[in-house]
Amino acid sequence: MAEELATTKANDLANVTEQNFNRALEIGRSLKSSFISLKKDNLAKPQLIQDILHEALSNNKNIVSIWSVWEPNTINGTKKDSLNFCGKSGYWDISYVRQNNKIKANITEIDKTSDLYNISKNSKKRSGIEPLLLELYRKR
Repeated sequence: MAEELATTKANDLANVTEQNFNRALEIGRSLKSSFISLKKDNLAKPQLIQDILHEALSNNKNIVSIWSVWEPNTINGTKKDSLNFCGKSGYWDISYVRQNNKIKANITEIDKTSDLYNISKNSKKRSGIEPLLLELYRKR
């Protein structure tokens, strides 16, 4: 009886985890589509990108953090937009983290030599990372 109960509970938790993970992937696909459309229509601006990411996190309570990495010339095709937004290189990372029921923004210039940047860039795929690990990468 105890083994049956434990198995049922484990299966229930696995189903909830799978649903949450699939929802996160769906959000990632939706963000990608939105950003591509904005770029295609020449509407991409740093503030709009921030607003979209903030809203995505605000509306999805099961997600702890959301982030996006941008390279020079990817916003309206001009390095000037990126340079004015974050640092000398024009490479930037915008993330939002849910902490104590508040959403905190973190905008940083990217270290192009970091594993975090290169794994995402080279794979050309969405990636997920444990939020604490992301903070540790940033503090290096």
